[in-house]
Amino acid sequence: FDFKFLMKPRLLFIEPTAQIRGFFEGLLEGQKFRWNQEFLAEVTSIEDPCLQNLSIAVIGGDMISLSNTLAMLKKVEALRKIPILTLNNALTSEEKSQLLSMGAHDFIHYPVDAEELFVRLNNSLLLKKINDKNIENFKRITDLEKINKESIVAKKEAEESNQTKSVFLANMS
Repeated sequence: FDFKFLMKPRLLFIEPTAQIRGFFEGLLEGQKFRWNQEFLAEVTSIEDPCLQNLSIAVIGGDMISLSNTLAMLKKVEALRKIPILTLNNALTSEEKSQLLSMGAHDFIHYPVDAEELFVRLNNSLLLKKINDKNIENFKRITDLEKINKESIVAKKEAEESNQTKSVFLANMS
């Protein structure tokens, strides 16, 4: 069994045009990304099993389909944290701002340059990894701060108890 296959980042690719899906399938062949035929098809619902354990998403189409797909992906808790790259012809600054505010992370324009695509995919995965590590470290720091506060309270209570004990013993003698 090839365990390295399991370690490959899982790529979700949503593109309404069969010709472009075929182009990407050829482009991704032999690369470090893992996908299957259903990843290259249109996702039909947020419960779709191909939305589980994804690393990154590339979505294509016009502005309306990009907006709809982004909105659908962001409804799924597990997908809110994955990088999403949009694939399109040309967007206005206003459209780019709208997609960024909806959760897109980067843009890839037609015609697609394979080298640029892989650099953008790898950069997005690296940024996600760094962000995930930062979130993990923040949670760890928060936990340590809570433990520290609890320790300070416990120390203060112990000192007060010791003080009370000392006063009691002094009164006993």
